[in-house]
Amino acid sequence: LVNYDVAVNSNWTLGPEVFYMNFNIDSSSVNSNEISIKAFGLGARGNWFKNGVHTDGLYVGPSLRYVSVEGEETFT
Repeated sequence: LVNYDVAVNSNWTLGPEVFYMNFNIDSSSVNSNEISIKAFGLGARGNWFKNGVHTDGLYVGPSLRYVSVEGEETFT
């Protein structure tokens, strides 16, 4: 997950998010198989900081994201 925040005022930031994941799961048994998972997402988020942008303390970070996930199983 990669995101970037830009301050829009003293308490709010907004920014884009990009998400990517790719991994394989192998199983060894009498018949071995492999599961491949790929996921990609785009979105945006906003952060509200109680004590001011990028300071220690309470903040709330709602986000909205579209994610596409594909899975494939191969038997050998």
